[in-house]
Amino acid sequence: MNFSEEMARLDDEWRTRRRRIDSLVSDSCLTNGAFLTGYKIAYYHALAHDSAEFQASYQKSMEAMMYLHSRVCMQAQAIAELHLHRDHSDPATWQAYPCAAAPLIRDLKNLIEQLRVHAAALRPQVPKKHQPSMDEPFERFSTLALSLVEALAESSAFAGEIEYLQTRVEPIEKAVKTGYKQTEVGVIPEEWECTRMSEIAKLESGHTPSKRQPSYWGGSIPWVSLFDTEGLQGREIFETAKMVTEEGLKNSSARLLPKGTVVFSRTATVGKTTVMGRDMATSQDFANYICGPKLHNHFLVYLFRSMGRTWKGLMAGSIHNTIYMPVFKALQIVRPPLPEQRAIATALSDVDGLLGGLDRLIAKKSDLKQAAMQQLLTGQIRLSGFHGKWKVKRLGDVGSTYGGLTGKTKTDFGEGPARYITFMNVMSNVVIDCGTFEQVQIAPTESQNRAKKGDLFFNGSSETPEEVAMCSVLLDDVRDVYLNSFCFGFRFHDGVEADGLFLAYYFRSKEGRELMKSLAQGSTRYNLSKVALLKSPLCLPTLPEQTAIAEVLTEMDGELAVLEQRQEKTHALKQAMMQELLTGRTRLI
Repeated sequence: MNFSEEMARLDDEWRTRRRRIDSLVSDSCLTNGAFLTGYKIAYYHALAHDSAEFQASYQKSMEAMMYLHSRVCMQAQAIAELHLHRDHSDPATWQAYPCAAAPLIRDLKNLIEQLRVHAAALRPQVPKKHQPSMDEPFERFSTLALSLVEALAESSAFAGEIEYLQTRVEPIEKAVKTGYKQTEVGVIPEEWECTRMSEIAKLESGHTPSKRQPSYWGGSIPWVSLFDTEGLQGREIFETAKMVTEEGLKNSSARLLPKGTVVFSRTATVGKTTVMGRDMATSQDFANYICGPKLHNHFLVYLFRSMGRTWKGLMAGSIHNTIYMPVFKALQIVRPPLPEQRAIATALSDVDGLLGGLDRLIAKKSDLKQAAMQQLLTGQIRLSGFHGKWKVKRLGDVGSTYGGLTGKTKTDFGEGPARYITFMNVMSNVVIDCGTFEQVQIAPTESQNRAKKGDLFFNGSSETPEEVAMCSVLLDDVRDVYLNSFCFGFRFHDGVEADGLFLAYYFRSKEGRELMKSLAQGSTRYNLSKVALLKSPLCLPTLPEQTAIAEVLTEMDGELAVLEQRQEKTHALKQAMMQELLTGRTRLI
């Protein structure tokens, strides 16, 4: 059997194992309800018992049972997620899997055994007629849970077959070009090494000082926590949301890590990483590496940032995504010689510098546009050649509203010759993007409102008052286009001197948003009254001035769009560079 056939065989077996584990997890969840129902029946029996002492003892055992059962469910789910997210084409996830899965599987076995002990203690106290309602669901649940343990343990061993196959050099030696070598993590340059992280860096975890002790907090020592997610995206982190005191460090397992330590978020926002710009401590949600002389810290940060697929495969947890510390102890990376690490980090840092400059320029241009909108749309500043007072009108004086699609079912969407404007198209754009219309089936006999060139569109509700009635305008002449049912349209009366683009900008300006916010009604979800909207006063210049203002703002939007496209292309360039440089496909030295 050749290499390809063997890979195909293992791939088929892997899919079969995945289906079995999927089924076991699903069945375990289904028996959850039956399990709890059975024990509730027994619990109600205990409440009817005359002895208060018996009731207290029984309730204590019940609470222990419920707790252990919930732990079993959570632990089984954590193991299943760890298993199912792995990709046999990514050796790093297979390599770390047995290390991460073993303690979880061991804990699950212990929990099931504790459940059995409690069940055996409770059973004699329950009348025989109630015992089947306890025994049957419990036995089914524990059997399924143990089957899941067995399937996961088998798959852990199965990982060895994949690893063996992928490290066989002979079948694929001919595909390795000169100057490169085949390793357990793929083809890399001959000068590069595949190294266990524990051999070239010191792994440190963090800790949280007791929050019940005010004297532990508000000190001068930066303490990295999940509140600092955004700060982990830069080159280095210097400031943190929370600070701890020397006393807090001394009375906890947290310790002060030196400047230059690589900090990696392993919980919730998994994969965020950067270098400490000063001595800091961290919470237990982070894995921290103090790099040795053979490892450049900024190179490691870029390498970690490129490993998104690997991190996803190693995550576990039913409430929060987590990568357990044993994974980091077993982690292996490819390591170029130190001078090449520095060169790679410098090249990628230069691109980050370019992206940072673009970010700042886009932010500056956005601020200028917002200021221009505020001043031009309210008449605080007038364009050259325009003067005279603006006229106050109600929105209802210049047009009327109409509704979106009605009477549609799920089967009507996704096909048909007609098209419709989506909710997100209205929310995201000042000018409707005609390239993102979606299909809808409209019968010839239906009475639906067609959208026309020049119409305005508003979303009628939102979870926040700030996002109610975002406005867009249709500037293209399109046929057979309708509006989604969550928005409503506004059409100008014939002969009215009003520019739709001017008003779309106005309703998205600071003053327009304040107006819409004042009209929003609700508590958990906010709605807009069309009657109130039509009564809203507008201060309008002449049509030529409206058009001139809209042109100025459109030109500014155009400049921003060019910068954002450049930013997007630079991001793509950086991703391509990371892929080439961090795998050794392209060499700088």
